[in-house]
Parts: sequence; C-alpha cells; structure tokens
Amino acid sequence: MFRNLPFITPENDFELNLLLTFQIVYFLNSTTRGLNILDIERLTIYTYLLKNPHILHRVLIRLGKKSFILKSYEVSSYKSERNDTETLFDNELVRYYIQLLSSNRLINITYNEKIGFVFTPSEDTEKYINADSEYFKRNTTLIEKMKQISSTSVSKINTVIKTILEER
Repeated sequence: MFRNLPFITPENDFELNLLLTFQIVYFLNSTTRGLNILDIERLTIYTYLLKNPHILHRVLIRLGKKSFILKSYEVSSYKSERNDTETLFDNELVRYYIQLLSSNRLINITYNEKIGFVFTPSEDTEKYINADSEYFKRNTTLIEKMKQISSTSVSKINTVIKTILEER
C-alpha cells in the first residue's frame, strides 16, 4: 500500500546526491595548505557526515574543533536516532557519482603516489555550485565546518565516528 506513495526520500534522490558529491569535491578537495587530499575514502566519510549533521557535530566536538548549532530537524528525527553505518563504509554509490561528474568534466581525477586517486573540481565549475535553497545553504555551512577536519587523518575520523555510534 505505501510503496506507491509519490514521496522521494531525500537521502536517496539521485540529483540531490550528485550535487552533494559535487559540493564536497568543490569545497573540500584540499587542505588549507593546498594539498589535494580528497580520495574515495575521505569523500565517503564527508558524504556520511554531511548527511548526518548530528554525527558531524559530535565529531567536531571530540576533535576539539569549533562546532555549530544543530537545527531541530537534525536532532530529533528518525534518521538521527538510527545508527546508519551502511553509507559510512559503502562507497559504491559515491564511486558512481564520481564517474558521472568526471564523465561530464565537472571534476578531475588525478593520481597521488601517497594517497591514490584524488578528486578536484574542473575549471569554471563555480556556476554549478550556487544552488539557492535553504537546504544547500545549510550544506555549505556544514561543509565549512568540515574544513576544520581536512588535515585530520581518515583513520582518526573513522575511529571517532565509530566511538560515537557505539555510544548510542
């Protein structure tokens, strides 16, 4: 009966996820020193944190970074009560979005000997990043907060996330 309802779960919306992936690549591709660091593992973690701001909030606090005020819908929702680790460790969809963005020449993929393949935005892509909605403005705010952990190792971020999820 409920399968035929015309609702789209935002977390599963194709275009939304494609744009979120692009936003992360655009804003979080390098450290403040200009080192390209955004590999598939880090991109998957950032995607998870962007979709779970209540977890991002706690990660920033645990790492001693400046946090932010959670919106009421980010604190008391079904999603915030679940321990959704599937998207944290499953990068298949993120890989698919990267392939699409790359094939449309919106991002570049280069090889770094220390990290592996890293993602950076292509030139002249800023026109695609200016989505004018409250949702994307909020994501931009969260991404700005995530910049604080760009120099933190992936293993440390993963450890903090796992600790937070185990406490729930």
